[in-house]
Amino acid sequence: MASKKKEGSNAALTGLYAELNTLGQADEYEKIIKISNKILSMDKTALKALQYKIISLINLGRFDEALKQMSNSAKLASSLHFEKAYCLYRLNQNQEALEAISQAPEQTLQLKELKAQLFYKLDRFQESHQTYREVIKNTDDDFNDERMANLAAVLAQLAMTNQPVPDASDLGDSTYELVYNAACRQLAAGRYQAAERQLARAADLCRHTLREDGADDDEVDQETAVIDVQRAYCLQRLGRPADAALLYHETLKKRPSDGAVLAVAANNIVCINGDQNVFDSKKRMRAVTAEGAEAKLAGHQRRVMAVNQCLFSLLTHQGEALQKQLARLTERYPQEAVTAALIRASAAARKSPDEAARLLSELRTDSPQQQLLVQLAQVQLLVGRGQLLEASRQLGALGDLSRRPGVVSTRVALCVRAGSQEAAAQLLQEAVRQQAQAGARGDASQLWRQSADFSLRCGDPRAAAASLEELRRAQPGDVRTVAQLVTAYSQFDPAAARRVSAELPPPQLGTGLDVDALESTSWSAGGRPRRKDGLPSPGSPSSPDTPGDALIQNQNKKRKKKKPKLPKNYNPKVKPDPERWLPRRERSTFKQRKRRRNEPMKGTQGGPSAQSDLYDITKTAVQQKAAPLPDQTAGPRQMARNAQKKKKQNKKKW
Repeated sequence: MASKKKEGSNAALTGLYAELNTLGQADEYEKIIKISNKILSMDKTALKALQYKIISLINLGRFDEALKQMSNSAKLASSLHFEKAYCLYRLNQNQEALEAISQAPEQTLQLKELKAQLFYKLDRFQESHQTYREVIKNTDDDFNDERMANLAAVLAQLAMTNQPVPDASDLGDSTYELVYNAACRQLAAGRYQAAERQLARAADLCRHTLREDGADDDEVDQETAVIDVQRAYCLQRLGRPADAALLYHETLKKRPSDGAVLAVAANNIVCINGDQNVFDSKKRMRAVTAEGAEAKLAGHQRRVMAVNQCLFSLLTHQGEALQKQLARLTERYPQEAVTAALIRASAAARKSPDEAARLLSELRTDSPQQQLLVQLAQVQLLVGRGQLLEASRQLGALGDLSRRPGVVSTRVALCVRAGSQEAAAQLLQEAVRQQAQAGARGDASQLWRQSADFSLRCGDPRAAAASLEELRRAQPGDVRTVAQLVTAYSQFDPAAARRVSAELPPPQLGTGLDVDALESTSWSAGGRPRRKDGLPSPGSPSSPDTPGDALIQNQNKKRKKKKPKLPKNYNPKVKPDPERWLPRRERSTFKQRKRRRNEPMKGTQGGPSAQSDLYDITKTAVQQKAAPLPDQTAGPRQMARNAQKKKKQNKKKW
């Protein structure tokens, strides 16, 4: 009897397995789950049925249920390392997925490919590149194009994060994904025009490829959205924010399904808006912080967006939200601690500059670049408080950077603004002397020029001449330098001015120029040159010494009178109206339009005048009851509802 039951059970399992295989070929995942449950209820060790069920749950996107099923059948599912790691990867549990792969006894190519993608998600791009290279080298199937596109994306991320980028010449440009990722590498290198051209090519190639595959317009728009957003970023970096904003908005109107595209476009629109269109920026910020978008962004993108959220809260005076965002920023991204401190000091400077100065003085960092940002922030705070000379002194404490022309010019401008002309002149002279001692005369030419101009404006021609002499030795043959040197010497050493003026090139006058006519011209009064004896000036057409060909030439240059434009209905036999230039109301033929009589009813015709006053509504005193004053404690809406409008008095007309 027991053997018959066992045979019947085996026959039922055989039928269920056959049905399972049939449903698997037809991709009937819901039915596969039901059949797998029946098999597992009959045989707890049915590994094949468990695999069918888990794969069906994965295809249906029910990753939590798949993980729960593997946890309930832990002993049976101990060999399903790839399925477990893939479910964790799709649930954005990337570190746990990597640990699940490491527990597998054998690292298959399937597991290595998933590991490469996990390295990419964890911003470990060098390891991802090495793993993808190994997988591509050992595989040859229909998914090679996808693997090459993923490898190109890894190389683009290496370029974006300023890491060494291996050779990518073997990738080619056969697909639009490869062209797009190559454009991203160009973008990371700062070659924005080349990147924009490659992105336009990638968009055209994408449309052509999808059209051949039978995709509709919506599918094409969804696929090209990421390319359009990247093109808009190129335009933004090329100094064309209006064109970039237009392309961002056009892309968002297509409602892309990729949350990363929405977040990047919204973030960049907020950057373009700046302190303008704050309401639109608030709406865009909600898209940046939307749930699900962060998981699809790279680590550096999430960090930049977190900083932008803090800056936007600072711009819109959201104090409490700003403090929470700054705390979250420093917790998640410790490398942005200096940036968070600078933002916090900027917020404090609005109410208490002393508090902002204290925060900046307590800020310490090991990075020279970040320390420079802190020092420049302190200088900006001093400028805002009106301590210009102290700000100039702190700029001078920047070491080698203080000798740069931009820093020197800023210090000079601060001293001039503070009214210390002597300090400004001394700064320029000191900067010129330091450059001369360093032996970099070519680099000091701009400082010498600025020093000379400033000395001439301040009335110190000797200092200006000394700077110009150095500049002339560094740039011999410069006409502008020689001319300025003549101007400086002429104020205290005329002999030296005459000696230097010999180096100026001779004046080059144009042919046919009449010097006498130029000298006799009254430039202040304007008009043509006149001679005192009443005769025409030399060179004029009526002059007796003018050659014949010159007379003909001047006659040919006479301006022709244009034929006057006449009205369409012009009749030469009719004399024009002498009042045509007067306004219509002031003409003698103007007739004022008669108004309709609006007299009130005054009783019956022929009635006494006393009774007519009774029927004259203009003489009737209308007494209206005054409306009560509104409640001053009520809000504006309640006041608007309680206020009674004065009724208009209707006037009857005949």
